Amino acid sequence: MKDWKLTQTKPLFDRIRKHPGVRVSQNPAVILLLFAAALFCSVCAETVLGTVPQTVLMMKKKTPQDDPDIFLILGLMLTFVNILIPAIVCVFAEKRPLRTMGFTRKRCMPDYLTGLLLGFCMMSAVVMAAWKAGAIRLNGGFRQVPVLTAAVTAVGWGIQGLSEEVTFRGYLMMSLGTRTKPWMSVAVSSLLFAFAHAFNDGFSLPAFVNLFLFGVTEALLVLRTDSIWAAAALHSVWNWAQGSFYGLTVSGLMTASSFLVFEQTGSANWIGGKTFGLEAGAGTTAVCLLVSIILLSLIPQRAGSARLLDRKFSGDEVKK
Repeated sequence: MKDWKLTQTKPLFDRIRKHPGVRVSQNPAVILLLFAAALFCSVCAETVLGTVPQTVLMMKKKTPQDDPDIFLILGLMLTFVNILIPAIVCVFAEKRPLRTMGFTRKRCMPDYLTGLLLGFCMMSAVVMAAWKAGAIRLNGGFRQVPVLTAAVTAVGWGIQGLSEEVTFRGYLMMSLGTRTKPWMSVAVSSLLFAFAHAFNDGFSLPAFVNLFLFGVTEALLVLRTDSIWAAAALHSVWNWAQGSFYGLTVSGLMTASSFLVFEQTGSANWIGGKTFGLEAGAGTTAVCLLVSIILLSLIPQRAGSARLLDRKFSGDEVKK
């Protein structure tokens, strides 16, 4: 099966266009402006909500250097606004049901578990490649992390991964796809996803390319499964494994407690990615390209998404 032009995904976008009362603009530029406004509001809300707890921590003379775990967890938890605001825009401004953002009940748990497994395997392959090339080395053995810290951090990564998938795939990509070719909505949403990391420490051209490829991988996974869950799980565990399991930087972000601690050696930067981390290295390029090709050429479009066009959009259907 080869669907390089993503023609088999068109029913997903047709479903949105034909939904009664939908108000997605027919002008892609307006869609992008509304997306920019929603993203700006999300950033502002995240900043405002974080002011109080950060002030309290500072009054207690705590800094990110003194207690990195609590600052990391706080930052991850605050990303819930990046789920809430895009969802509000879709439901109230565009009149899109949450179902059209990929929030499905059917197969949500198998999809999520599949995404967790795939994401962990992908990141592990990247880490092992960098280790073999001498770009990173293991500093010590397996470490004990407090159970509560590990659990809350994992939940935080789960929220953060879902927030970016909702923003760039469930919202932007699906809205754009109703007015452009499916491949164009994938490309534009992936480009903006990569640009969103431009202010991260160590950002570079290789980092930009890899973030774009990662965005494409996630977009294809959303479209193939007609669901947000597998992509959200992959994104979450990719970041968790990189930072909280292997102890590496995540898109230039230093993490806190981890089960293993790998560190950069300064050698083989072509795969180590320098200060940005492995996401700026050739290992990430290879893994994302491989998974994207598999999703394009070998994984069939999930059966059932096309048949939705033949049904009436009742309230029960939206919830499925």
